[in-house]
Amino acid sequence: MEIEIRDRFDQHTIAGVADVLDGAQAIRPHRLVLDLAGCTTIDASAVDLLLATHRRVWHDGGRLILRRPSCRVHRLLALAHIADVIEVELAAEPAVAVSGRAGPDGETQ
Repeated sequence: MEIEIRDRFDQHTIAGVADVLDGAQAIRPHRLVLDLAGCTTIDASAVDLLLATHRRVWHDGGRLILRRPSCRVHRLLALAHIADVIEVELAAEPAVAVSGRAGPDGETQ
C-alpha cells in the first residue's frame, strides 16, 4: 500500500495524516510506503507519528518505507536519525535487496 503525503507534515496536518495511517494499518499491509516527494517540511510531531507507525507496522509483520523525501525533508529525517530505524528510499524504484536492506520477502541479505 502506498500513501502520498503532500505539502506540510506537521502539527497542523498530523491529525489527518494519523487518521489515514490508522486506516491503512487496519488492513495490516506487508509494506506501507509513504511517498514524501511532495512533502515540503516535517516537524517533531511528524517524526513521532512515523516512529509510532513503524512500531505498529513492524509488530504486525510489515515494513514502513519512506519513499523519495525532498532534500529538505531528507535532511530533517537525517537529523532525527530516522534512517537508523525506518527504511528510506531515495529513488522511485521498488525496494530490493541492496547490501543489508531487507529484500522483497522481508529477509535481510
